[in-house]
Amino acid sequence: MAIENGSVASADEVLEMSSIRQVYTGSGFDSATSGASDTQYHELDAVGAVINSNYAVVKITGTAYISGATQPRSVQLKAQIKETGGAYADIVAYKRILYSSNMAAGTNITTTSTYEIVATLTAGMKANGFQIKVFSFSEYVEGATSFTNIQTVQEVRI
Repeated sequence: MAIENGSVASADEVLEMSSIRQVYTGSGFDSATSGASDTQYHELDAVGAVINSNYAVVKITGTAYISGATQPRSVQLKAQIKETGGAYADIVAYKRILYSSNMAAGTNITTTSTYEIVATLTAGMKANGFQIKVFSFSEYVEGATSFTNIQTVQEVRI
C-alpha cells in the first residue's frame, strides 16, 4: 500500500505502514520473590493481519535486581506467539538476564537493559493476525530477585 503526495491517508493506511503496534508500560509481568520463585506474564494487544510484514519484534526494557545471598539465582525473560485462534509457542525459552552464583550478604546487583526478541511471522499469522505473551521469572533460593517492566514495545517489520 502506498500513500501518494497530496492525498489524505486513512487511519488504517497509516497503521498498516506504522511498525509500532503497542507501547506497554504496565506492571502485568513484573515478578518478585517473596519466599518463593515468581512467574508473571502479560498478553500484549492482538495484532490484526499484517500481510506486508515478515517479523514481529518485542523490545522489553526493564530493571532486574538480585540481593546478596550465597546461593545461585536468576531473573529470566521469555516470549511466546500465537496465530489468532491458535495456541502459544515459545519465540524464545527463558533466558537469563541477570544471574548471581555467590554474593556477599548486603551486596545487590541492579541492571536496566533492553532485550529485543524477534519472531518470523507465518503465512497464517500474516493473514489472520497474531498475539504475543511476555513473561518474567524471578528465582528464589535465598535473598531477593525481581524484574520490573519499564516499557515493552511491540512492532512489526518487513
